Amino acid sequence: MLCLQQGPACRPKGNCCLTVSQSGADGEVELFLEPDTHPAVGPYRDALMADGIPLASFLVKDLHADYDRLKRAGVVFTQEAMDQGNCKTAILNDICGNLIQLVQMTS
Repeated sequence: MLCLQQGPACRPKGNCCLTVSQSGADGEVELFLEPDTHPAVGPYRDALMADGIPLASFLVKDLHADYDRLKRAGVVFTQEAMDQGNCKTAILNDICGNLIQLVQMTS
C-alpha cells in the first residue's frame, strides 16, 4: 500500500516535504519539495501540467487498491485507473501543482 502524507515539519521558509512509505516497509522515503521561487520552476511545472505529463512516477503493487483508497481520502485524479497493456496507470494531482503517476506492472 502506498502512503502519501505531508512530512512531520515544514522546512525553513515554508518549504515542505512529502513522506512516501509502503505499508509494512522498514523505512520511508522523504521527498523534499524544492522551493518554487526560481524563475524556471513556474513555467516548467505549468507546461508539464498543461500537457498532462507527470513529474514523477511511483511503482505500486495494487493500483486499484491504492487508487480507491486515495480517491476516498479526497485525492484528485486527472487520469482514472486504467489498463495500458503491460501495466496499469493512474495520474493524480498532488498538493503542489504537479502530476504524479502510479504504475502497476502486469507482465
